[in-house]
Amino acid sequence: MKNIGFLKIIIVGLILGFGVKFFAVEAFTVPTESMEPTILKGEVVWLNKLKFLQFSKGDIVGFERFGENFIKRIIGVPSEIVIMFNGKYELLKENNLLKNTEMTIFYKIPKKNENLKIDTENFNFYQPLIEYCEGVSVNNVMGKIFINNSESNNYTFKQNYYFVQGDNTEGSIDSRDWGLIAENQIIGKPIFAQKH
Repeated sequence: MKNIGFLKIIIVGLILGFGVKFFAVEAFTVPTESMEPTILKGEVVWLNKLKFLQFSKGDIVGFERFGENFIKRIIGVPSEIVIMFNGKYELLKENNLLKNTEMTIFYKIPKKNENLKIDTENFNFYQPLIEYCEGVSVNNVMGKIFINNSESNNYTFKQNYYFVQGDNTEGSIDSRDWGLIAENQIIGKPIFAQKH
């Protein structure tokens, strides 16, 4: 009888252990130098995946994008402004206002439940977010924007978006290259890193 009770404790412990591993934490091996010197290539990062997490500027996050896992730092949060400069996206800061005086296109980082104007100038920036992250069809047909097959110049975003960048700015492919990430792409925040 005591053996059955002990066996139950072991089984419950194993179930809880697997539950924590698969639902609350997850390990990522960092494949590149993009987060150096903060996180080194080859280190294993354990992510806190609890759903109540909130994300702020400066947070390091693990996320999935088109089937690949990444670790980057949030440097831009909802309502901040992104610009295009020399073929790359940049977060608008006071020190780059001068070099971008010729810029006419400013992209607002969407906030959940925010309604933004979608036009031919910003279509390429917002189209991947609306179509792939929000699951809504959006098309530019001869200069007219169609959302869910209805002509419209406004869209209300369902979630928050973030601009992420590697700490090794010269050796990182990130939001400067492929734009924003959606909150539902974020898997979690690092708890700690260990050498692989």
